[in-house]
Amino acid sequence: MVRAKMTYAGIKQRWLIVESAERQQSDIQKLESKIEQEKNPVLKLAKKLETTGFDTV
Repeated sequence: MVRAKMTYAGIKQRWLIVESAERQQSDIQKLESKIEQEKNPVLKLAKKLETTGFDTV
């Protein structure tokens, strides 16, 4: 729970931000899924580079 006080257009506002355990778990699952999506192409590229021969001087 986060409490915040702000002023917008000269009007004072108070905010109370609450996050449920279910929402937090859902966010974690989405983040893990995005990490996997980003990781797969990188691993494929790394594997391709491992098999590539490089000339040395």
